[in-house]
Amino acid sequence: MENRSTSKFTTLTSKLRPITLRSVVIGLVCVIFICLITPYNDYYIRGTFAAGNHFPIGSFFLFTALTLIAIGLRLLKSRWELTGTELITIWCMMLVASGIPSSGFIRYHLFMLASPLYYANPENDWKALFFHHLPDAIVIKDPLAVKYFYEELPPGESVPWGVWIKPACIWSIYVLLTYTICRFKCIYFWNQPGVSRGFLWLMKVATPRVNQLSPSKPKTRWAFSQKGRSTSVI
Repeated sequence: MENRSTSKFTTLTSKLRPITLRSVVIGLVCVIFICLITPYNDYYIRGTFAAGNHFPIGSFFLFTALTLIAIGLRLLKSRWELTGTELITIWCMMLVASGIPSSGFIRYHLFMLASPLYYANPENDWKALFFHHLPDAIVIKDPLAVKYFYEELPPGESVPWGVWIKPACIWSIYVLLTYTICRFKCIYFWNQPGVSRGFLWLMKVATPRVNQLSPSKPKTRWAFSQKGRSTSVI
């Protein structure tokens, strides 16, 4: 059984087309576009979330557009036609990256930098309670910068980027290390013996065994006639 499953898995993977350079380039362009448009849409104009929700509208819109372009190129028999493997590669890249400018990072990261000072007041006494535990390098302590972030930048005023760069970079290093550790864990578990054929084993072996262990349900048998033949259905 194991040898048969391994041979089927090898045959299936041998038929897959390799990931091409242009699919990676197109995927990176789509990722950059999503990362730029999502904060503007979600936090500035306060539109429907383009990413970081149960249905990633931004990624799905780009994937649909690319699919239509691929169909048009196929009808024109162009050599620039996008294959199914390339479309899946682009789609996976957009799905993974769509969480970074939304609920995976930016949606909470920017507000975390400015919220302590903005919501501090005499009633909760946050400044005396824990502000001395917050280093200046990881939060924004400029009152005007925090006010402009939550409310509105006065006409003619420029964004005070200077107070944002250092905390944003420090937290970005932390998040980058977190993503890197998660990536290494995925590589480690994927390279374990037997993992490459694990999903095929689950479908071929484990699922029937689980069904056998489940409580039996009463089966209904009936017959129906089709083209003069009687067929039993369970």
